[in-house]
Formats: sequence, structure tokens, C-alpha cells
Amino acid sequence: MRSPEPSFEEAAALASIIPLEQGLFAIHIAPFAAAIESGRALPLPRVQVSRFPSPGLADVDILGEDGLGEPWFGPPGGVAVVRSPPGGGAILVTMLAPPANAPALPGVTVQRLDREVPADGSPAVAAPPASPAPQLPVTPLDVLLHVERLGDCRFGGEGWMGNRGQRLRVEGFTINPLAGLMAEDLEYKAFQPDGAETPWIGAPRFCGSRGRRLPLTGFAIRVSPAVAEQFDVVYSGAFVNGGVTGPLGNGEPCRPALPDDTLEAITIRIVERGPA
Repeated sequence: MRSPEPSFEEAAALASIIPLEQGLFAIHIAPFAAAIESGRALPLPRVQVSRFPSPGLADVDILGEDGLGEPWFGPPGGVAVVRSPPGGGAILVTMLAPPANAPALPGVTVQRLDREVPADGSPAVAAPPASPAPQLPVTPLDVLLHVERLGDCRFGGEGWMGNRGQRLRVEGFTINPLAGLMAEDLEYKAFQPDGAETPWIGAPRFCGSRGRRLPLTGFAIRVSPAVAEQFDVVYSGAFVNGGVTGPLGNGEPCRPALPDDTLEAITIRIVERGPA
């Protein structure tokens, strides 16, 4: 019995190479047209953020919702978080589209997460090229969310934590690092309706409220100054009406696009920096 012949689908490819200096970046992929041809088995167009091999330089690390990888995005676009190693690196943004109806490559915005650009606009001094580095350690977390109608819910720290899309509001949380980072070196705060906010609270203490029907309208997370040169914190929030805010990092407020919109899920990644 003959094996079935493999089937192939043609696609047009558009790509852009983006060089990055050393650091932590959010790569924002703008929404794009979805001209999907009838009868096509694979949905196109799609956009991927991937590593671009650079001779003499280490590969970048790409952090997605599900860990390290090279994520694909559909027409709504999205965000990838990229850590570029000492000496810099590069990413490749590629669109695959039906060959007869290929849209333009969507807009790509690069946002620095780990520090501000110097006031005079001058670039940072890059370290000399380095040999490929080991995968950067990610701090394991134990996260507890207090969710309306469900009470305390515990999560393992990976991907979206909460009940995204179910309109169940988060009222409080705790974050406890399990390795790599001491609990006393992690701090967080919560934002509440009408402009209220908590003070910075040290891990693993509870932040927010229980049983008061007081949902969160945002949050922020940072490490202490003692370890700020060793770790980056990257996080996003999903809100009931306004969608996702982030990724943000290192103490930046994660707030919704709509006033007093309420939080329903979060992602958190605490990444140990490589050698400078």
C-alpha cells in the first residue's frame, strides 16, 4: 500500500531583521489584515518573532506566555518579550500570507523594559561579542489569587494565572519566589477603584482584599534595590473589558486602558540577568 503523497500549501513570506543592543525589550506586533483564502487548510496570514543567527554573537532569548520559544501571532497582533545578550543580537519578524493576496508586513514597535534610553539619545556601550550563553534562569513562583466567587486560587507561576475571558475579578494576590530570589527581595502593590492603591508590600504577604467585593484595577511588581542589577520582572494584566496591558517591567504600573476596568488574570516572569 502506497503512502499518501504529502500535501503542500504555497505561502508568500515577508521578513524584517531587527538588531537589538544588550537588554530586555517588548516587541509589539501591530494588528494586520486577515485576507484568508477560501478552501485553505492553514489559516494565513500569520506573523512569527524568531531568533536571527548572528555570527560571533549569542542568540537572543524570546519569552512568551508559555516560556521560551518563537511565538506566532494572528491578525490581532501581540507582544513578545526578548532578552538580547551581551554584545547584542537580532530577531527576525516574518509574515506568511496567501501568495495571491499578501498584505504588507505589520508595524513593529520595540520598547525597552529594563532601563531608560540616555537623555542625550546616545546608544549604550555594547560589551564585546560573547560566546553563546546558557539559557537564562527563570525564578519559579507560587502565586495565589483571591478571585470573586472562587476564593483563593493557587497557580504555579507559568502562563496566564486567573480566569481570563470569564469575567471573574481578582481582588488580591500573593507572590512567593521558590528559588533563586529571596522572598524579602520581591515587592508588589495593587491598584483599586477610584484611584486607591496599596503601599508596596513585601513577598509573600497578601496584597489587596478578601470578601469586600473590591476588585483590583492594576498592579506593579519590582525587586529590591539590592538585587535590581541581577533580576528583571516582566508582567502583563488581562482586564475584563479592555483586554491585555503589557508587558511591563520592574515596577511600572500595569493598569487598564479603560478607567476602573477590573483585573481578571496576570502573567509574571522573573528572569535572572546574564553576565554584564
